[in-house]
Amino acid sequence: MVTHSMTAYFIVGWLLVVVSGCAPTVAPVNPPEGYKGPVAESPLVQNGDYWVYQRANTTRGKTSALVANLGFPLWIGKTWTYDGEALLWGQPQTSKAFRTPTHIDCYVAGFNQITVTAGTFNAFQCECQCNVINTGYDSLCGVWTIWYAPDVKNVIRQKSEKTESTFELVEYKLARPNPAAKTSSK
Repeated sequence: MVTHSMTAYFIVGWLLVVVSGCAPTVAPVNPPEGYKGPVAESPLVQNGDYWVYQRANTTRGKTSALVANLGFPLWIGKTWTYDGEALLWGQPQTSKAFRTPTHIDCYVAGFNQITVTAGTFNAFQCECQCNVINTGYDSLCGVWTIWYAPDVKNVIRQKSEKTESTFELVEYKLARPNPAAKTSSK
């Protein structure tokens, strides 16, 4: 089994969108007044927590980090944005070759029960769309859906247009339950 951090790479068309190391821009910080649905605060990752993900091609990766770029706190209707970079398809991620800036817009579309190999969980369904900033490129560089489960303290599934960037949780271990997993109703 390969052990590595889960940097998010989204393969979309002829571009590989590299979205690690980008802090999301979020507004507002709290759910709207009168919101009564579930809310997930940012989890505290503890020593001993880990998650094992499997890609569509059956390769697996183990990580002890959160999947990047979730705009906590999460609630239904929440929006956030972040910036990334895209490489031409086939270039290694360490390539110094030309990269083009991208802008990613995400929103929480719902809170549903989702079943993955690791189990069945209540999860926030986050829809994201990537846009290339530079002219001369196809402006849409991909769309994907991410499901975040507070009880697991991480993403349990990502589905994209390309199977290469689709993955799901197959195993996990939490040192202690997530105190923020109550998905409190505000």
